[in-house]
Amino acid sequence: MKTLLGTHKHLLIILGVLGCGLIISHAEEPTPTGTTGKVKIYADGIVIHPGTKLSPNDEQALADALRNFNKSLYKIQTLENGQVKKSDGNLSDEKISNALKSEMADARAKRLSGLEVTFIPGLVATKHEAATGESKQLIEKIKPILQKYQ
Repeated sequence: MKTLLGTHKHLLIILGVLGCGLIISHAEEPTPTGTTGKVKIYADGIVIHPGTKLSPNDEQALADALRNFNKSLYKIQTLENGQVKKSDGNLSDEKISNALKSEMADARAKRLSGLEVTFIPGLVATKHEAATGESKQLIEKIKPILQKYQ
């Protein structure tokens, strides 16, 4: 008497190979999770995470709003395939948290396009500065532009 495995051995092997092929062919790269492509608004700061794509009107509104403030309060970089295409603001890199620096490096390595992290002084984005005076005004001015990207 033959066992089930002996009788249908070839069929099981073929089904196994087809099943593996099917799984491999339908495997997708994981979709970005976490903060990629999002804006986080806090009481003392705003962060535009890498990969965030603003509408042309919102980009212009953001640029117009930022023109009225000291460039040392923020830093925005526009990425195209992981390369910095445009940069605005000059917030010191020493004031940027290590977590955000790491996120920026990761975005460049993954060749993302869109806005890179925007730093508005605050405990969230920077190491030791709480938002005061002009930086609070800046946050209030750009918050309405960026809220829809949260």
